[in-house]
Amino acid sequence: MNTHQSVQPKYYPVLAKYFIKYLEEYKKHGIVVDYLSLFNEPEEVYTKISYPEINVLIRDFVGPALQRSGLTTKLMMSEAPERIVAYERYHEVLDDPSTRKLVSAVAYHGYDFKNYDKIAELERKYSEFPFWMDELCYAYEASYPTNKMLPIYEFDDGNNWGNVIFNDLEAGTSAWLYWNAILDETGGPWAVSPVHGNPDPNSQHPVVIINKHTHEVTYTGTYYYLAHFSKFVRPGAVRIETTGKADGVRVMAFQTPEGIVAQILNSAAENKDVNLEFKGKSLHITAPAISIATVTW
Repeated sequence: MNTHQSVQPKYYPVLAKYFIKYLEEYKKHGIVVDYLSLFNEPEEVYTKISYPEINVLIRDFVGPALQRSGLTTKLMMSEAPERIVAYERYHEVLDDPSTRKLVSAVAYHGYDFKNYDKIAELERKYSEFPFWMDELCYAYEASYPTNKMLPIYEFDDGNNWGNVIFNDLEAGTSAWLYWNAILDETGGPWAVSPVHGNPDPNSQHPVVIINKHTHEVTYTGTYYYLAHFSKFVRPGAVRIETTGKADGVRVMAFQTPEGIVAQILNSAAENKDVNLEFKGKSLHITAPAISIATVTW
């Protein structure tokens, strides 16, 4: 990789061999990589390689090399940093029919905190692929929507993430990942890299906070809201349509092998009465202010 953070075409064959060798060495140690993304946030700070170049790499080099290798690893789109970038740039790869048949998943990052409708449009256009939101967090104090210090201890912060999860899943996304699992009380440790735009400090918000001095463990609001989905909406669940309306309340339901799962998100500052109806039967619950609840049957 040169100083311009791109890859010269003459090195494409070598890079393809590198990716295959990487996967093979992991397999030798009992680790099978399910999906390979060639670059993190291309055309941005981590690499300047463009999507048309990625198209060539997948179509003419990495894809064929992966097929010859006999490995079971599949290829996914190199994740854009924002939904809007995915919308504007992924067509450079996915509209090539030769490349499209080599790609198995479409992933993106959600750092614009909006443009869910653009993901919905992409999902409709490329409906044969699963869509995954596979990186998002509150990074750097200045980027936090309410300008609070990081990390964030308030439970009701989880409501922000509950709504983001709802937005992405309603757009057609079938997987949702938070970036930081565990950080300390300062929002670190953090990497410092001026070339990548990572200053010192660059505190971030995690799912779990562990105080490195007192060893106190804090499960954040992010943890609990995310847990409602990760515990009850397991692989194989299929989202089913919900209808109805209640101010400040959102409901999302899934068909699972065990039955029905409904997530009830109350973003209002007061309790809300919710009636769930399914196949002639009804359930009344009171959703507490700023809360998420899971109902199964």
